[in-house]
Formats: sequence, C-alpha cells, structure tokens
Amino acid sequence: MVYNTKKPAGVGDGLSSGLGNIVKGGLAGVAAVGACTYMGAKEQGAKGALKGLGAGLVAGVGLAAAGAGTGLYQMGRGVANTPSAMRSKANGMEWNSETREWYIYYLDEEKKEFLDKTDEEFLKELKDKGGASSFGNAFSDAHKEMKGNRDVKDTELYDILGVKPSATQSEIKKAYYKVARQTHPDKVGKDDPLAKEKFQKVGHAY
Repeated sequence: MVYNTKKPAGVGDGLSSGLGNIVKGGLAGVAAVGACTYMGAKEQGAKGALKGLGAGLVAGVGLAAAGAGTGLYQMGRGVANTPSAMRSKANGMEWNSETREWYIYYLDEEKKEFLDKTDEEFLKELKDKGGASSFGNAFSDAHKEMKGNRDVKDTELYDILGVKPSATQSEIKKAYYKVARQTHPDKVGKDDPLAKEKFQKVGHAY
C-alpha cells in the first residue's frame, strides 16, 4: 500500500493528504479482512473462514494503523509548513505541486515590458540598458556574496540560465531575460505542455 508522503504546502494540503491516507488505510484494512476470510472459506470452509478472518484482522489493523500514522504525519507537516506558506504567498510566490516547492515569478510586472516587443526591439533595449531591470538590489547583494566563492560544486541553476558561475550581475540578468522570454507560457502558448514548469525553473534559478 502506497500512502501519500509528499511535502504539503500548508495546513489545507496536509489535511487533504492526511485524510486521504486515513481513508485509504481504512478501506485497505476492510478489503484485507474480506479477502482473507473469503480465501480461507474457499479452501477450508467454516474453519478456514475463521482462520482467514483472524489473519485478515491482523493485516487490516496494520493497514489501518499505517494509514492513520501517515495521515497524522501529513497533517502535522501541513501545520508546520503553514507559516512558511503564508510568508511565501505574501511575497508573491506560487506553489508548484510537481516539485513541491515555492517559486517566485518575476515577469508578471515586466510582462508588458518585453512580451509585447519584437525580438529586435527587445534585444536593442536590453543592450541599451546593459541588462538593467527593476528587480531592486536584493539580487545584487546576494550575487556579490556569491562571487566571493568561485568554487561552485553544483552549477545546475547557472546551467538553466546558460551562464557560468563567474558571470556578473549584468550577465545573469541578461541571460534571465532572454531565457524567460523564450519560456514564458504566454509566449510559448499551448504548444508546450511543460512551458509553465520550465518557466518556474527559470524564475527559481534567477
């Protein structure tokens, strides 16, 4: 029996997941009792039915207990994750049910800035601005700290944006704009069913 142990976003997600596990465990327990009793009766009649009932009860209680245990576990995780979920929502982040992580979208405010432009207009403006954007100085401070350590063991986030760990702030912003423009769901449309997931990864990497 496989129970849901995926990370819940918050109390609601944890409650739903937990109740699902409890119900699943209960139903599996009842099914185990019925199946064991039936098989016992089929093989040995009334005596076999009693033996099957006993074995079924043991299995059923175990399955129900497992469902209840994982259910309460998921509910507890949901409650524990709720403060983080509230902060993430307040910061404009969205929950990705596939990766079970919070992601932030940077392009909502900038959508008009570059999605409505032609490629030529976009690249010219990007070049004129030197990669500047209106995201503030938070990224700048983080990148300055990061540049102090050139020995990056995991380059996955850099690879998503197509830059080297030694890239400057301006280079990373330019790369982000370009990749985000290419993967934005509103630009890709329905042709790519994974467009939203790809766009989320780009925003997360940035």
